[in-house]
Amino acid sequence: MSNTSWKIGRLFGIRLEIHFSFLLLLGFYIYLGHQAAGGRGALSLGITIILVFVSVALHELGHCLTAQHYGIKVPRIVLMAIGGMAQMGSIPREPRKELIITINGPLVNFAIAIVLFLLLALKHHDFGYVAQGLANTLKQYVSSAPVRVPYRPWSLTWDTFVWGLLAWNVAMGLFNLLPIFPMDGGRLLRASLATRLPYLRATQIASLLAKILAAIGIGWALLISHHYLLAILFVFIWIGGEEELKFVRIIDQYAGKTIRDVMVRPPNDLTNVQFAKLQLAPDWLVDDYTAALFSNAGATFAVYGGGEVIGVVYSDELWDAALPPSRRTVS
Repeated sequence: MSNTSWKIGRLFGIRLEIHFSFLLLLGFYIYLGHQAAGGRGALSLGITIILVFVSVALHELGHCLTAQHYGIKVPRIVLMAIGGMAQMGSIPREPRKELIITINGPLVNFAIAIVLFLLLALKHHDFGYVAQGLANTLKQYVSSAPVRVPYRPWSLTWDTFVWGLLAWNVAMGLFNLLPIFPMDGGRLLRASLATRLPYLRATQIASLLAKILAAIGIGWALLISHHYLLAILFVFIWIGGEEELKFVRIIDQYAGKTIRDVMVRPPNDLTNVQFAKLQLAPDWLVDDYTAALFSNAGATFAVYGGGEVIGVVYSDELWDAALPPSRRTVS
């Protein structure tokens, strides 16, 4: 548990956490439901949001289980207001692996959608009716005009939740395939480019395209569809793309280096040193432990050799050394 997220379970050895922002989002939608239809509306929308985030967790598991298949450690999944985040032990540099790991997230959403679509088709005995109902339900997500949907909004019925979950999974799968880095579509683009270009250059191109598309998305959400939450989401995507590019730039500078190359002499007195949980060995590659080394600000890692501490690695110094002189911390 961190200061901003709490553990709610463990799946396939992966810690599942819920971020405080998700609770804020859930509370916000419960409030909207109550404003629209009283207690029934609050309960209906609250259940819908929880079911949607179950789908988000399954989407992330699609990524994580594939990553585990390739030997990549996945410590945790965090469910946040803007979606899910899987923390992986390293970023796969092989384009084929990144393609497969990335595509399996949206494929989970489409698999869920197919099952729900077939359930509705079996109930209503009409594939065309379900297809039209799905189209109308999706249309209400992008249009500010009233749209007729095939279920009773705010009701606590099987139909309400299945239609909503069907539409959300289709929308989630399609939205994630937009080539906006760092979403799945942007990662697929980066992996495709990386088959012909250096990894950093591929990331830079994907990031530039992402900024253009995110800016268009923000403008469309604010000026045309008036979906302000979607505009906020595009802003976070823009920021996430910038952070990912910065991270890849820094990691690129440590490519092929070992822990021995970046460690420093340990302090004479280790009594009061608070070491991070991960214990390092001098011959390990920095590439294999990027998530731990670069995502724990202020952490101190012990490097062991012969049963004793022979060096330490400071995460802040790793960041600082990789930055250009103009951006380094002045002490």
